[in-house]
Amino acid sequence: MNGWVISPFWEPNNDETWYETWYQLLKSGKGEKIKDFFVYNNYQLLNYIRGYTRFEVEKYNWWTEAENLFDKKLYFSCALVLSALLEREIRKCPIDNWRNKTTRYFKDSISDKITQIYCDDRIEPISRYIDTLLLIPSLDGFIESFYNSGYTFDKGIEPQFMERNWLMHGMTDREVSEEDCIKLFNVNGSLCYVLHALFGTDYGQ
Repeated sequence: MNGWVISPFWEPNNDETWYETWYQLLKSGKGEKIKDFFVYNNYQLLNYIRGYTRFEVEKYNWWTEAENLFDKKLYFSCALVLSALLEREIRKCPIDNWRNKTTRYFKDSISDKITQIYCDDRIEPISRYIDTLLLIPSLDGFIESFYNSGYTFDKGIEPQFMERNWLMHGMTDREVSEEDCIKLFNVNGSLCYVLHALFGTDYGQ
């Protein structure tokens, strides 16, 4: 619901950990500080994510359009394009539950994939840990919230977080911010990484 997906491109410092740093910020009510990781040093991490994902998404021109809109501070339009890109990539993902969100999480859909991954000697143990125990659940949490149709239009109760249906159907009263777009750039990048690293897809070619 906070919209932050673990980034495989973030490198923890000595006093930080993959599994705790961002979570503790959220838990202590300092979730806004997570943005600092992406904008530090003239947006170094965000620019890395943008550069990587540019050649991984199927729609290169959509991605560069989103980047141009972001640079021009046209955040609402940027969020629309990034949301469309996310949905396009999700539809190609072998995790059934994610595809169903756009049109059985661990037990049926993911556990088999994780079993296959852990039996693959080509993947280093630390990669298995980061990818399966951090990235996939993190992406799953974002997708669950982003497509949370439980916040129905007819009741007029918009969630505090950005949600796809409110955004794409022109129902949102939220002012889409730079941070919202950073979250969408980040989730797209993490999803592309998972598709490539875990499931062997290569949609960017």
